Amino acid sequence: MVRKVVIFFLVVLPFLLPAQAPRRILIKGEVKDTVYAPVPFVNVLVAGRNEGCASDLYGKFKIAVYPGDVLVISSVSYKTARFRIPDTLTAEKYWLKVILTADTLLLNEVTITPPPVTWDEYRETELALDLPEYAVNALT
Repeated sequence: MVRKVVIFFLVVLPFLLPAQAPRRILIKGEVKDTVYAPVPFVNVLVAGRNEGCASDLYGKFKIAVYPGDVLVISSVSYKTARFRIPDTLTAEKYWLKVILTADTLLLNEVTITPPPVTWDEYRETELALDLPEYAVNALT
């Protein structure tokens, strides 16, 4: 009787177990800029899923992903980088070194003046502004 039970479980049990989940790969890495200085507190996100992490003060991060996932690496004042994890990876751990390039934007010159002291000075400065027509219409 015991033998029949053991044979039953050996034959039926593999069909009752859920299918093996896809394996996750641990990606460790660091983020640097174009002069090889670490970029701290970079967002490292998995596109299409609600998963991610942030790099530490030295630009190092660690995240577990599935083969085929896309990593989105972004930080303020840097261009966003995207990396697709290949389906052909065989090891469980990999090292990723990311170089982010600066995202520069040139602004026009700005003049900062102190606020008017009296009401008359305030009226003169505000009335002297050369505002576009749409801005004047929005104020009225």
